Amino acid sequence: MTRHLLALLLFLIILPPRYGCTEIIGGHVVSPHSWPYMAAIQRKNLTVCGGALVERQWVLTAAHCDWFRIRRTSTNKYVRTLSLPDSYEDTKPGTMCKVAGWGVTSSGKPSKYLQETTLKIVDRKTCQRKYKKYTKITSNMLCALGKKLYSKRDGDSGGPLICADRYSGIVSFGKGKRCGRRDMPGVYTRLTEKYIDWIKKIISLDRDP
Repeated sequence: MTRHLLALLLFLIILPPRYGCTEIIGGHVVSPHSWPYMAAIQRKNLTVCGGALVERQWVLTAAHCDWFRIRRTSTNKYVRTLSLPDSYEDTKPGTMCKVAGWGVTSSGKPSKYLQETTLKIVDRKTCQRKYKKYTKITSNMLCALGKKLYSKRDGDSGGPLICADRYSGIVSFGKGKRCGRRDMPGVYTRLTEKYIDWIKKIISLDRDP
């Protein structure tokens, strides 16, 4: 018998979006059912964060998205879980990635449909030069830049960063006044060995005996 009537949100303690820029601009509507693990975290029918269904009752998202309760889900051919990475190698610069969300689009309004865009990982030294004194880019972060006009805001925060078909990071933040600039990378929390081990431990403790 499950210990909880309501499903739990797994909130990874990650960097808050201090610059308020965590939305997709310049993306396109996804193909139907191409993101079967994507979760929309809503408040009053408004999507405020994204997340990834990592088990039937666990959504992995950003720490600041922890205001909500969700119902237990059921998996089918359209709803599937996203596996946590089973290796801990750093994602190399130049690796192609994708990200999706329902955040505000170039029209200035939240998207009614799930949007996605492609990105390329940039090295941390380059990323640090862009952010300068605003924040320190550490090995627990990934930086990615899109070829098209791209940025991200609250509606996309917490969503998964998929690199080379691997769950590699979580949407974190960008630099507010420069949101959408082609030369300004977004910052993502990297799923490191320490984080993944902790996540797996928390999930295992909540499983039925």
